[in-house]
Amino acid sequence: MEELKRLGEKLIKNKYIFAEHIDLLQNDHFSFGGIMVREWRADLVQIHGEALIYGKEQAEKKMSTASLNIGKVMVESGSSINLAIENTMNSRHLFWSFIEEEVSNQKYAVNILLKAMSTIDALLDISLRSISLGFVNHYKETTNITSKSLQHIKNQESVIKTLSTPIIQTVLDGVLHIPLSGELNEERMKDLQKKVVNECKVLMVDSVIIDFTGIAEQDSSLFPILEKLVHSLSSMGTKTIFVGFSSFVSKEIKEYGSFSKEFIYSSFRQAINELLKDRGLKIGPISQ
Repeated sequence: MEELKRLGEKLIKNKYIFAEHIDLLQNDHFSFGGIMVREWRADLVQIHGEALIYGKEQAEKKMSTASLNIGKVMVESGSSINLAIENTMNSRHLFWSFIEEEVSNQKYAVNILLKAMSTIDALLDISLRSISLGFVNHYKETTNITSKSLQHIKNQESVIKTLSTPIIQTVLDGVLHIPLSGELNEERMKDLQKKVVNECKVLMVDSVIIDFTGIAEQDSSLFPILEKLVHSLSSMGTKTIFVGFSSFVSKEIKEYGSFSKEFIYSSFRQAINELLKDRGLKIGPISQ
């Protein structure tokens, strides 16, 4: 799309300005391993811009390689993994602000915003996972395995597990988007259930979109946990919407008997379209 290309080109052109904004939010003007943090951030912004111009596939590989190396360098400089987590959260908010402003100023259709942020969110998740993996693996390789170092690894992995599943405010009031990625297991799903329910207690949430697009291996073993999550949110007046299931799992979950098929959609965009329709709105070009 020509609109996505223009957004990507503007991101790349202003990557250092974008990096400076994150500097101001985090107040961590220092270098590690001879690499300025601002340069690191600018490089990652560049990759996001390239993804909007050329597509995600090549950018995902580039992001993974760059982020694995950042995790390694952070260990060697004595930096905390919290730096990467905070950077990802601040970047996500700034990207949203940038895209929303561009869509408003340039009169792009809302579907451009959704496509751009879907691409950017996927890359941010890859970046955080890869930095975390590079950090933990390199720490294990270079540190004597004492009780103290084992505790340090455990603490860092706990932080990663707690914060690596983002809960994102969407463009619709009262609608949260939770993009999942990596490997799912029973423990992680229980953590997700607790986190989502607590968040919905704090915020006025009408609907939660749980996005399985980034999960390569999906099976029915987690259906009972998903069922509990649906019931917990339903008791609070919050609707649970699932997107991104494989066709096989989508069929299985509909036959499971405890899920409303109208709350299962193939994509995040389709779910947003249905929510817009419920509110008497729709995606389309902005009138001149």
